[in-house]
Amino acid sequence: DDSVAVSELRFEPIDVKRSRTVPVKVYLGKSRTPQPVVLFSHGLGGSRENNEYLGRHWAAAGYVAVFMQHAGSDNEVIQGASLREKLATLKAAVSSIASRDRFNDVPFVIDQLELWNQQVGHELQGKLNVEKLGMSGHSYGAATTLAVTGQKFPLRVSFHDSRIDAFLAMSPQPGKGLKPAEAFGHITTPFLCLTGTKDASPVDPDMKPSERREVYAAFPPGDKYQLVLKDAEHF
Repeated sequence: DDSVAVSELRFEPIDVKRSRTVPVKVYLGKSRTPQPVVLFSHGLGGSRENNEYLGRHWAAAGYVAVFMQHAGSDNEVIQGASLREKLATLKAAVSSIASRDRFNDVPFVIDQLELWNQQVGHELQGKLNVEKLGMSGHSYGAATTLAVTGQKFPLRVSFHDSRIDAFLAMSPQPGKGLKPAEAFGHITTPFLCLTGTKDASPVDPDMKPSERREVYAAFPPGDKYQLVLKDAEHF
């Protein structure tokens, strides 16, 4: 019931090891007991303020929704840019450095949630069931979601976080470097892919919407689902 009272909290935790701030926006209901947590990662050029309807809906349904913001690929990279400059700036923000920063933001935020949940006097103290974690994201956020679920990358690089129990990727992409079966064929955790028949890429004109469905096709059977919306575009 989306009419349930939902609170919004904002925090700016700093990852000292990386000298990096990872802003978060937290949506939570009025439950007196610890609630399961859903993380959300925004797309390229987005922010923690995106997809508010999802955060409020999940919080009303009994989850604590934690929306992360990723410096280097968020809305700040295009602030002040002209319309012509924005596309080039966004394309430049899709880099191995930005991806690594994003992927490492997730475990840092989980660490912070575990800390805040135990911290006396913190606004989130005792409100989080950190033993029940979900991860989600759209577009570049879907790539972030796939990375922490254990996607394989060249050179055996891994960003897997075993604390996360289930995953939702909106507009996933198979990535480059490894075939989908090699990248995703070992993933056993519950997963939902969401895409559309016109879900092309705003920054890669060569990408076909059908390529997004290669992720689901590469998963092994068991607790894997895919929803394809007819005529749905990327946004």
